[in-house]
Amino acid sequence: KTRHSVKILELLRQSNKPLRICDIVKLAKISDRKTITRNISKLIDSGFDIRCDENKGYYIPKLEEILTTNDMEIIRQSVELNRNISTEEKERLIQLLLKI
Repeated sequence: KTRHSVKILELLRQSNKPLRICDIVKLAKISDRKTITRNISKLIDSGFDIRCDENKGYYIPKLEEILTTNDMEIIRQSVELNRNISTEEKERLIQLLLKI
């Protein structure tokens, strides 16, 4: 049900720490653990950046944990200007950055 996905997404966005399945069971009042994991998978498949730390639980990275376009440009320029990196290595690193 869509309302489960919405509730789970809301909990993950509001939480200051990763949530384990048992935490989500209590907070969302969804008793079926499979329903929770299925809905989290649907949210991820829909493009939401939900991550899982196996020891801590599910979370949505805070903005400061995500590289911005500006951050990527600074890194790219730093690689290009670094004289200690070969041309081939610079190209490889820049190509990797472009994939992010």
